[in-house]
Amino acid sequence: MTQLALRHFAGTLWKVVKATLMVTGLVTLVVWEVDTFSQPRTVAPAVAQQEASPVFDAIQPARMAAETLAMADPADRSLATQAAEHKRVATYLARKYRVAVDATAEIVGATYRIGKDLGVDPFLILAVMAIESRMNPYAESGMGAVGLMQVIPKYHLDKFEEHGGPEAVLNPLANIRVGAMILKDTMQRFGGLESGLKAYSGATGDDFGYASKVLAERDRLRAAAGLVKVAPAVAVPVRVEARPAPNVLEPSDDDA
Repeated sequence: MTQLALRHFAGTLWKVVKATLMVTGLVTLVVWEVDTFSQPRTVAPAVAQQEASPVFDAIQPARMAAETLAMADPADRSLATQAAEHKRVATYLARKYRVAVDATAEIVGATYRIGKDLGVDPFLILAVMAIESRMNPYAESGMGAVGLMQVIPKYHLDKFEEHGGPEAVLNPLANIRVGAMILKDTMQRFGGLESGLKAYSGATGDDFGYASKVLAERDRLRAAAGLVKVAPAVAVPVRVEARPAPNVLEPSDDDA
C-alpha cells in the first residue's frame, strides 16, 4: 500500500471515529435528560393526565401551558418553573448564536446540574461556552482546544479518565464538566473571578477583554432567564444656557 493510500485510509478512519464520538455524545446527553425527567414525582391529577399523552416527551416540563402550571402542586410547579427558565435561556442562546433551540435546551439543562454539582455559577459556565465556542459542541481551534468549553485534552488527561479518556472531549457532557472543573480551579488558584477567567483563556498578559466579554454575557443570560431586570434607559437632562435671540439689537442710548 503506497504512502498516499495510507494517508487516505487514516484520514477516512479518523472521520469515522470522530462522527461516532459525536453521535455518542448526543445520545448520552439525550439519555441523561430522559433519565432526569423520568424520575417519579407527585403531580396533580390534571398534570398526570397530560403526561400520559404522547405529546409530552422527556422535556415536557419546559413545554407545559400556563394554566396547567397553575393546577400543579407547589413542588411540581417549582420544577416546571425552573424548566421554563431553562427554555428562556436556551431560546436566547439559540437565537444569538444561530443554533438549534432543542439541542441548546439540553445543554442548558446539563449545565445547570453540573454547575450545582461543582458549586460553579451555571450562567458563568454558559457564558464561557458562548464566548469560547459560540455554543458549537464540535468547535475546534488551531491550538487544539475542542468542544463547547474549548478544552485542550492533552493538558487535562486526568480529568477525562472517568469519562473514557481524551476522546471524550467531543462528548458534550464530559466537555462541559471538565471545562467547569478547570474554570473552578483557575478561579481558586488565581484568587478571583476575573483573574480566573483570564487564566482560563490562557492569557499571560492582556486578555484583550476576554473576562469582560464573559461577564457581560453572564449578565445577559441572567436577564434572559428573568432573574434580573434590565434598567430602562434614562434620558439625561441637557442643560441649556439662556442666550439672546438672534438678530436682536441691544437698545441704544437714543432709544432710552
